[in-house]
Amino acid sequence: MNIFTYLLRKNLFYPCLFISVPAFLVNPLAAQKANFELAEKFTTQKMEKMASSLSVDPNWFKDENRFWYEYKNTDGKNWYVVDA
Repeated sequence: MNIFTYLLRKNLFYPCLFISVPAFLVNPLAAQKANFELAEKFTTQKMEKMASSLSVDPNWFKDENRFWYEYKNTDGKNWYVVDA
């Protein structure tokens, strides 16, 4: 009995076939080349320039459910009041 017949009788042929499929057929992105020119557009320094302020530091008004925060962008500083 050869290995092919043995695997068919033991119902192991198809699992072995799927395991042996080359990785580039299973995951087409694995064979994709890196695009360093595009990746350079998203460095930390460049992202900070595009999105100056991504966090909110709330400053609560005394005895109220409102707060204000400062937002920085390329136009300068902005202040917003939020009614929580």
